[in-house]
Amino acid sequence: MDAIHELKLANECDELARLVSNEDIDDQFRQQALRSLGTAQCDSMLRKLVEDGSLQQSLQEEARNLLSEI
Repeated sequence: MDAIHELKLANECDELARLVSNEDIDDQFRQQALRSLGTAQCDSMLRKLVEDGSLQQSLQEEARNLLSEI
């Protein structure tokens, strides 16, 4: 979890998106990485994940919600 926080602080949007998309990672870490993308600096990467449509349904819905809040 600390690593995800560090990625957010460093605006490592690509790395956070890879974590969100990695189905081998526990859901709680994927969700934390997704929430970390909910910043103005990462909005384009978040939009890409939403438009891609490859996330599982719960993550996809959360991504849409985060994008609408930005």
